[in-house]
Amino acid sequence: MKKLPVIIALLLLSACIYRFDPDVSKDSGRIVIEGDILIGDTTVVRVSRLQPLKAVSSEASPAYTAWVESSDGSSIHPYRTSKDTSFIDTTTPSATASYRLCVLTAEGVKYASSWQKVQPAPTIKKVSWAPTGNDLVLKVDMTAAAGSGCYRWDYEETWQYHAQFRPQFELNYETGTYIDHMNEPYWWQYYWCWKTRPSYEAGLAITKTLQGKALKDHAFLRIPLDDIRLQRMYRIKLKARVISEECYNYLHTLDETSDNAGSLTSPNPSELVGNIFNVDDPTDYAIGYIEAASIAEKTYHVNNTYYRGWLEGDDAELFAAEGPNIDITLNEFYDMGYRPVKMIADTVRWGQLRCIDCRLSGGTTTKPADWPTHDL
Repeated sequence: MKKLPVIIALLLLSACIYRFDPDVSKDSGRIVIEGDILIGDTTVVRVSRLQPLKAVSSEASPAYTAWVESSDGSSIHPYRTSKDTSFIDTTTPSATASYRLCVLTAEGVKYASSWQKVQPAPTIKKVSWAPTGNDLVLKVDMTAAAGSGCYRWDYEETWQYHAQFRPQFELNYETGTYIDHMNEPYWWQYYWCWKTRPSYEAGLAITKTLQGKALKDHAFLRIPLDDIRLQRMYRIKLKARVISEECYNYLHTLDETSDNAGSLTSPNPSELVGNIFNVDDPTDYAIGYIEAASIAEKTYHVNNTYYRGWLEGDDAELFAAEGPNIDITLNEFYDMGYRPVKMIADTVRWGQLRCIDCRLSGGTTTKPADWPTHDL
């Protein structure tokens, strides 16, 4: 989830991101609170402060304590915290109670959201995809039995990808000679990787349907067909919820603010009043809007071998590291970040380490336990 301090617009009627960088000098220090109360899931709370664009301060993530209060008188406290994030287990509380989020700052100021009834979970009927132009477009069908007809969702992406080359050779650094590993496990050890990330690129999406409360073939994400995410197999875990019309209007205003950035009439985000207030001073409010909602989830896989196939690196990217016109040793090439790859025309060709070790793209060679089997 993108943070409000950088003011990422949360209304995505397409898969675009809208960044808004206002001048918040006059409201520097106002607290920003993010984190809907997700009944049946983990509530993630993030706290920060507005500060001028050019300011560099360690105070941007203030010390604080966050918890969820229930209308039955109970409180749910975090099971894990980091510098600016708290994780609260809200998987088991009743969906019939009302809830509010509370934050206590290091200065002893308590902020609390308004009491919220739990919005019922929508039904994700279908996630589908289709190549459109140079993109793969992901679409969703969703309905809600009750509620405002407004939805909000985020997702987690995982994809399998490979390095550009599978090294057939290894350098024995002690002797400066090659070890031939053709058709051995070494050939594959850093070739396949998996990478997972949250939906921080697309941010959160929110829409209000034009016909009833059903969402039909709504395009919520576009991925270029040459993106590494589509190299082999792609998985998306979609989490959706219904939100109130008040929350929709608040986030929609943020979107309009970003669209009109620089306009004399565009509002400053600090002027947008959500539903989080200082319990002792109602004129003091935090930036943010907190909802309580049940979550609908759906996992969808795209196996892109249908139209992408296996993509190996271009041999033109490789070069010979030895020969009459080369004055440095193989070990020196190795120390410069290059590795032997394959034999071409009776000469071992080398390439950059990042081209043969998939982990350098941020992934791991450990396959997720729930990853589907396929023909590898």
